[in-house]
Amino acid sequence: VTGQAAPLALPVPVCRVTGIARPSRASRIRFELMIPLGAAWNGKYLQLGSGGFAGRIPYHDFAAPLARGYAVGASDGGHVGTDFTDGRWAMNAPEAVRDFGHRAVKSTRDAAGALLRAFGGGEPRRAYFVGCSNGGREALQAAQRYPRDFSGIVAGAPASHMTALFAFHGRIAQRLASAGGALPASKLPALQRAAIAACGNGDGIVADPAQCAFDPASLACATDDAMRDDCLTTDEIETARAIYAGVADPRTGRVLRGPAPGAEAEPGGWAGWLLGDGDDPAAESGGRAFSRNFYAYFVRKDPAFDIAGLTARDVAAGHARFGRIIDATDPDLRAFAAGGGRLIQYHGWNDQTLQPAYSPQ
Repeated sequence: VTGQAAPLALPVPVCRVTGIARPSRASRIRFELMIPLGAAWNGKYLQLGSGGFAGRIPYHDFAAPLARGYAVGASDGGHVGTDFTDGRWAMNAPEAVRDFGHRAVKSTRDAAGALLRAFGGGEPRRAYFVGCSNGGREALQAAQRYPRDFSGIVAGAPASHMTALFAFHGRIAQRLASAGGALPASKLPALQRAAIAACGNGDGIVADPAQCAFDPASLACATDDAMRDDCLTTDEIETARAIYAGVADPRTGRVLRGPAPGAEAEPGGWAGWLLGDGDDPAAESGGRAFSRNFYAYFVRKDPAFDIAGLTARDVAAGHARFGRIIDATDPDLRAFAAGGGRLIQYHGWNDQTLQPAYSPQ
């Protein structure tokens, strides 16, 4: 039990336990468990997932479930990162990659179970896992690999096809940095209006994103004038088409479509996540940062790697070597269902950060 002050305002008095789990000799999974004291604990356990490449404990998500009486646990995914796109920890560290892939979820659950038994004299009445984005991927890993550990799982916007997602962002980053491939952010409002006009229902939204076959060529400039924001040049049309098209899942061949049309210019949309600064092809978008970190530190093991040098061989190696560890695409949930487990999975159609195609179907 630590005497260090908790890094958030706690809604109830808790027993706070910090620890390190070591499923392998090289593992160092830092975890925390907070248990409401006395009658405030409802006898249930909630484990939280982490976003991005993890690297820190998601303290900001502890307060709400603690206030409702849950014991709450989480981990840093088995490593420390400077931000959620930082992949430096993975270079020449296969055990850390496995911990991030799925073992941190299991090790934290096992440690929390042992501590709760010691604290309360028995197993928690229920154990739940909730996560979004990478945390949603962790949630699906829990259901697929450890079907008896949680009775209820919520997987929000899961990054289940993670290696394919990195390939998509790598290819788009290369396209944007190529001669004529840039797509200025100033053109996104026109692109969004055209998409809604093509597939909308009159309420300012796309009626059925799955059936929308919007072609950005409808915005073609009459004279290929790159200075206008209300139309797209030939090269800009091809860039937009590549973004909408997405990539194929290396495992099944199923097309994982890019972002659904209709929210291109919204906050958190294409500008920061895909384009970076659309007027500067070298700018680092969120997607490019994740992709570059994956191929530099996981695949190439070369900190100097630049996404401009990404090859088909890199993409294949990323999936072959890491897909079975970090992807969460196994559709067989019979063991989870047989144990009485319940899974809620959700994904927003307008999620431009993690496209809905990456939710298993």
